Amino acid sequence: YALEGLVSNFFVVHVNGTICTAAAEEVLPGYSRSVYLKAANSLGFEVIESAAEVQTLRDVACAFVSSSWGGGRLVDEIHFEGSRIWQREIADVGDAGEAIFRRLKERVEEIEKGAR
Repeated sequence: YALEGLVSNFFVVHVNGTICTAAAEEVLPGYSRSVYLKAANSLGFEVIESAAEVQTLRDVACAFVSSSWGGGRLVDEIHFEGSRIWQREIADVGDAGEAIFRRLKERVEEIEKGAR
């Protein structure tokens, strides 16, 4: 299962637009994770809080991590047991997954500005 990074939470956007991230009981839930979940819900995306199974990672539209120190960042590659199982292609820029990520990131910024 893909759960989180050392100091970040891991999210995948499936080709159908569903966003998946590990359940709060499985990771250290933090501020950034909660804001990304709030943004996804406010934009009407289906969010599944369940760890992504490795075999499902081969067919995701995009993957990203969030953290309080770095905001949200797209993932370029996913490796498992020493092998690359997914890679974001440069030609994918502007595809549906990355468009969803950009919308989420913009909504996160709006939420954070409203909280100040």
